[in-house]
Amino acid sequence: MEFDPAELAHLREMRCLSEDERGHTIYAGLTRLESEEYFALTRPGGADRHEGEASNAHNARRARFLALHHRTRNAQLRAMARARSAGNNFNEPLVVHETPTGPDAEET
Repeated sequence: MEFDPAELAHLREMRCLSEDERGHTIYAGLTRLESEEYFALTRPGGADRHEGEASNAHNARRARFLALHHRTRNAQLRAMARARSAGNNFNEPLVVHETPTGPDAEET
């Protein structure tokens, strides 16, 4: 995933990014592969309907984007709550070390 510097700074400040156990930058709450998928879906045209695409394919891609978005958003909100309860300065970057679980979790 290639973030421009401003985007990377914003995502870190907003607790949207984490690191997996191998040191890869990932979206909080997602695996590395899910993060790459979510990243692609957030790029221009990523979740938009493609020319000639059937409604079912578009709806499936949109549903996948929303599922990943909700998972990373929930992880972001949990990280922000932990930072506040721990008395951390909200403006300081916080790395959330979470091990995603579920059927899409990567094997280590």
